[in-house]
Amino acid sequence: MLSRFRANGYTLSAEAYRRIAYVALFSLWLIVLSGAAVRLTGSGLGCPDWPKCYGGVVAPPQVHAWI
Repeated sequence: MLSRFRANGYTLSAEAYRRIAYVALFSLWLIVLSGAAVRLTGSGLGCPDWPKCYGGVVAPPQVHAWI
């Protein structure tokens, strides 16, 4: 196995590539988890008039609006 990866003129060690892959995997997992929370709680329309949430800058203190 190669100990270095080369793409577009950049060279990464195997350890750096592994760290980037783990960060990407964690980020995608977080996106899926937050999407599941929105779907399961029915919060998809928590703020119907985006970008203002019910006419204010901050969402009202409701669970669906905050999720």
